[in-house]
Amino acid sequence: MARLGDFELSGILYAGCDFDAWRDKTDAWLRLRGLESFVSRTKKGEGRSGMAQRLKEKALDAICERVDRAIIRRLPTTIKPDDHLQNFWKQLEEQAKPFRFEDLTPELRCKVYSSILGADASYNLSQWTPSCSLPAILSVCSTVRKEAMPVYYSSTEFRATCKVSGGRDRGIERTRNTMTSWTRSLAHGALQHLRSINLYVAGLSPRTTGPVESFGNLLQFRFSPITGLTCDEWQSANPEVALHYHKSLNVQAKERLQKSLARLEKYREVTSLRGEVLVMAIVDILELLEDGKMEREA
Repeated sequence: MARLGDFELSGILYAGCDFDAWRDKTDAWLRLRGLESFVSRTKKGEGRSGMAQRLKEKALDAICERVDRAIIRRLPTTIKPDDHLQNFWKQLEEQAKPFRFEDLTPELRCKVYSSILGADASYNLSQWTPSCSLPAILSVCSTVRKEAMPVYYSSTEFRATCKVSGGRDRGIERTRNTMTSWTRSLAHGALQHLRSINLYVAGLSPRTTGPVESFGNLLQFRFSPITGLTCDEWQSANPEVALHYHKSLNVQAKERLQKSLARLEKYREVTSLRGEVLVMAIVDILELLEDGKMEREA
């Protein structure tokens, strides 16, 4: 299996390599085989005899042995090399020029972004810093950033933790401050691309006893332009591992949660908001927690 750097070490011509250096080495390679009439800068031809044609084919084979197959496949099939292969050399030089990512179609660039960024990334908002958390591809240039930002924010899962044991008000206020700092740190327009935020509410007593001593509620908020705003609620032992158990909010709490989502969904339809409603949903839940209206079943 080829390793990183093998093309450069092997002396093979590839897209983006130093063509002049490769050409000098290949010229020497041809001269050592008695094919000096076909080096890159020659003005001398071999004529059109049968022997000349065989030498030309031999020179072509010798050159192609030192060219990456990907370049050979891109060579125009209409090329008919002249006596000393000057047209062939020019095409090799053209194909060896550095590959421009922006030359790809927008559809192909989007597939590249999805391949790089769609790896189920997950971030804790309390540890979020744009300089450390953002993938390097978002810093390449303004064009790539503009195109890749929607892919990144729509494929990444963000999570926040709210600890309500002991000082309930302090835990809720700390989470609210975390949300505020996080949204202010995002690039302009990034919120509309959000598709997932998890809120882990820790410190409430579990509905049932079991081998796990400490439980919390994992609220999984999702947004889709088709289905709108939704929320799944689980009793979870660990927000990082997300071990799901039975649902635990009581009937009244579930009704309040659904009313909150329905109200936000109506507001979204009128204002044409998108991922921003996820942040609004978190703020609503924090208010319900602050008022003591989010409770577990007895």
